[in-house]
Order: sequence, then C-alpha cells, then structure tokens
Amino acid sequence: MSHPQRHLWPALQRRFADQNQPNTAPDRLMRGLCIVPLDGQEESATFSLGFREERSVRRTVSLARDFQALAGTVDSDQPCYIAIHVGDVELDGAATTVTAQGKAKWCLLTYVPPTCSAFEAKRMADNRAGLKAGLGDDMFGPASMWCVSPDQITLSSYMRAVEAAAKANEGKVSSATPGIYGRRDDSSRQELAASKIQGAMRRKDSTRRSGDDGLQTPAAGTVGGGVMALSAMGDSAVNAHAHVQGDATELIWEERIKGVRQAYGDSRHRLVGALEDLERMLCNLTGDEYRQEEPILRARAHLAKSVSLD
Repeated sequence: MSHPQRHLWPALQRRFADQNQPNTAPDRLMRGLCIVPLDGQEESATFSLGFREERSVRRTVSLARDFQALAGTVDSDQPCYIAIHVGDVELDGAATTVTAQGKAKWCLLTYVPPTCSAFEAKRMADNRAGLKAGLGDDMFGPASMWCVSPDQITLSSYMRAVEAAAKANEGKVSSATPGIYGRRDDSSRQELAASKIQGAMRRKDSTRRSGDDGLQTPAAGTVGGGVMALSAMGDSAVNAHAHVQGDATELIWEERIKGVRQAYGDSRHRLVGALEDLERMLCNLTGDEYRQEEPILRARAHLAKSVSLD
C-alpha cells in the first residue's frame, strides 16, 4: 500500500527548485521554508519517505525582520529544518563555497528543542545530508545552524555560522572568490582573457603554418599591465590578434559593469530594509507608533521613492 503523503516530498522538491529559477515572480520568492519529515517515520532512524513543507516566510529586503519571521514559524516543541535563502546576503570578509551555478544560495538550519530525546536529536542530525541531497546539495553553502530555541534563529547567529565555516575551510577557498558573492578578481579575469587570446593565436598560427611552412611560429602572448609580447608575424596575424584581444577586453568590461549595476541595486534595497529596522527601533525607544508608509527618516523616504521608480 502506498504512503498517503507520498506526493508531498516531490511537491517540496518542485517548490524549492522553483525558488532558484531566475524567472520566478518576486511575490513567490521565499526567505525560508520550514520542513518536517513525513508522518509515519516516528520510529525510523532514516527519513526514507521524505519531507514536507510545514510553513514558509516570504522574502523581503529586511533580512533581520525575515529571520524574526522564521523564528515565528517554529513550533517550540517540534523539531524541524529550515532552508533559509541567503543568496542576497553580503558579508565582508566571509567566505563561502562557489557552486557550478554560482554562489551558494541556501543555509540549512536544524531546530531541535531541549525536550527531544537523544534518539530524536541524533536522527535530525543524521538526516540533514539526505534532505540537502534531495533538494540539491549544490544549492547549500558550508555554513549551517543548529538551534535549541527559537530565540537563536537570528541574523547574528547566521553571521557567526558563516564566520565559523570560513575558519573551518581556511585554505580551501580560493582568494579569487572573496566575500559571499564569490566573484573573480582582476587577476583571474586577466588570466581568463589571456587563455582565450593564446588559444586564438595558436589556432591562427596553425592555419597559417599549414599554408606556409616557412612562416615562423609566433611566441605565446601574456597579459599583464596591457603588455603583449609578440614575435615577428605578418600584418594579418597582428590584426587578428588585436581583434581577439579587443573582444576579450570588451567581455571583461561588460561583466564588470553588469556586476556593479546588480550590486548597486541590491545595496539600495538592503539599505531601505536596514533603515526600516532602525525606524522600528527608534519607535520602540520613543513609544511612537511605527508606520511603514510614513518614513520618519529622510534617507528612507528618498531611497524608497528612488527604488520604486526603477
């Protein structure tokens, strides 16, 4: 007899995959998914039947507020997992792994209340890998969280988890992928351009040598400070080299400009969220009512208007 909830695990996998699609509507993007094992596995050491979504929290520009909302989804007496989207988080000096698709986008939090037995706690720990594998292990970074109280589900706890993961993986993460974004630095971009140029040069040289055995093989070029060492070659070969170098340089600048624009937009949205959090704190201190539609800080009013015009 088939399990009555067998369709819930594939549904969760589809929903999680949808979160990672670039064309997903903003109102369908979640900050976190509260996940529990399917019923009927209470005595099993392995959650072989799978998992289901219990609750979720929508993604906003205020990360601190989103973490507070995630803490509210937890049943204080029920263990659970929370898959937290952190792909839009930037922490200076914090290292993360870089997947084949880019930076790691999710962090897995395991909540085990003190009322759980040792068997339940061990089972929750042992099945984390299975959950990540079912959802897509390459989507999760090295930072993970283990909480025994909803009060521990905070942004500061996540930042500490990232720092701990960075220290544990020190020496394994390339210096060419700084921060949580994992972008290439200038030297690695130059190396990429150099490899493309040298490959094109070798193909051109091979073609010319097949038609003229007397032509001298050009020396390999190197990129560094805009200097390219070239051996004697015909005018056509020089023009071909200049064309390839120009294409590579244009590609590099397009990638840089695109990254700067995206980072600028993300920074503005995060700043609006941070100003909202500051206004909430000020209202709590003064006893005034917080009204999101009526900014008390001129900076938030100006930024919110600017962002809305984009």
